[in-house]
Amino acid sequence: MKNKFYFLLALLLCCLATQARADLVGIEISGNSTGCPNETGWYSAYTNINTTWEYTFEVTGGTIIGHNQLGAKPAPGTTSITFTDMEYFIHAYPAIEVKWNNGSGTGKIKVSTRSSWWGIWNSRNDAEKQVVIGTAQVGPIYPDYMDCSAGLVTFRIASVQGATRYDWSCSEGWPLTYLEAGGCVARFVPNTNATTGTVTVTAYNGNCPLTSTTSTVTFYREPTIAQIAGPYAIPLNSVGAWETGGGSNYNWTIPSDWQIVGGLGTNRIQLQAPSYTNSRLLSVSYIDACGQPISMTITINAGDQEPYRPAKEEEETSSTLTQNLEVYPVPATDVINFSLPASEGTVASAKLYTMQGQLVVEYKKESLTSIATKNLPRGAYFLVVTNNKGTSTKKKVLLTN
Repeated sequence: MKNKFYFLLALLLCCLATQARADLVGIEISGNSTGCPNETGWYSAYTNINTTWEYTFEVTGGTIIGHNQLGAKPAPGTTSITFTDMEYFIHAYPAIEVKWNNGSGTGKIKVSTRSSWWGIWNSRNDAEKQVVIGTAQVGPIYPDYMDCSAGLVTFRIASVQGATRYDWSCSEGWPLTYLEAGGCVARFVPNTNATTGTVTVTAYNGNCPLTSTTSTVTFYREPTIAQIAGPYAIPLNSVGAWETGGGSNYNWTIPSDWQIVGGLGTNRIQLQAPSYTNSRLLSVSYIDACGQPISMTITINAGDQEPYRPAKEEEETSSTLTQNLEVYPVPATDVINFSLPASEGTVASAKLYTMQGQLVVEYKKESLTSIATKNLPRGAYFLVVTNNKGTSTKKKVLLTN
């Protein structure tokens, strides 16, 4: 009885050990990860144990036309084959010859194995290998939206497996100035005032003649958000700089008692404050990269001045609205989102002010949920929101563009 107990205990421990070993079985599939349409290639499988007695190969995107085992060759159109030690003499590295289909795409080799130890335990394991046939499909081109302030327009795609060359084109005839990241990043010179158009990229596999895939995006450009970035106030007799967006034909209107130090006719002007305290208007007008006229006026001050305070009608009139107004993300980059519970109505308008009181963004729309901020410089701003009941509130927001 005692001997029987020890025998059963040893058998149990053996089963547990073999189960643990089964969990460690690994399958390695060797062979090219790229191929050409109608091309053939060999793929072999190997496990890290010597008791594997069955291999099953399954092919997607091609057919099996040969193998290195004893036994009948596969019939035409075969996509799956199983080798066992009862029907074949399994070499250490069972292999199949695959002919890929005619056309670009993604093929797959899947191998399933069965292993055993002492005839008392079976383990099934699987592995897969992806194979790019010709050129993999080009992913989306981004971005599809841009502003009109940049001198160059940049488009990007993710790297395409199997591609050896990328050809970019723009429907508006914009010249391609250069490529980056092996051709996955393209920069165009927007020499026309187009606000919409298409950009196309074709990826070619130089190792497979006449194989390529293409992606196209329709882009949109919007006029630059009018803004003048710079200090609200500077010390007496000191020099400050103010800057606006990209474009041409800059025309600055400066206070008569402030002196021009440099930058007249460009998008960045330098001025020297007078020796006495005052508050004056600084204006600029120009043509942005989309051919749209842009103009902006701000107040600049010589000497210390009071910080910005919202207009009386924009002062907080509802603490409940302030508590319930959700603003995100924090900090923001390209967009500021906001929402109100149903009890507070919907957002009917939103304004964004610099800390110096310059209105830089204003939106009026039924059930407004966000405002674009991608063109604004980083820093702190006041967000003033008014609901459809006429109640307003403000929150301080931070941009990290």
